[in-house]
Amino acid sequence: MGRVGVLLFAAWASAVAAHAAPVQWELSLGGNDHWYEAVWVSAGITWLEARSAAEARGGYLVTIKNAAENAFVYTLVSDQRFWFQDLTGCGNGPWLGGYQDPTARGYAEGA
Repeated sequence: MGRVGVLLFAAWASAVAAHAAPVQWELSLGGNDHWYEAVWVSAGITWLEARSAAEARGGYLVTIKNAAENAFVYTLVSDQRFWFQDLTGCGNGPWLGGYQDPTARGYAEGA
């Protein structure tokens, strides 16, 4: 698993109130009232490290449930510093909550 320079997590208001610059996706704006924070890590971070960091701050890596949430989340990470290409040309961006363990029994990639 590679290292990516940003993690994105969401949490309830009470869990992030003391942190800098969380953004609430308000119900009045079609949201879910959850709070989101994009965190850039210049040295890079693995998915497992990102998950642990989010949990240590009282949150979790975001799991996007629909197009509206995807559009909202993208506004938080649309800055170019959150996206980059490695030497092979593969694009990388924020870590999200979905994870597929390739060492798990029954693991298979779709054809």
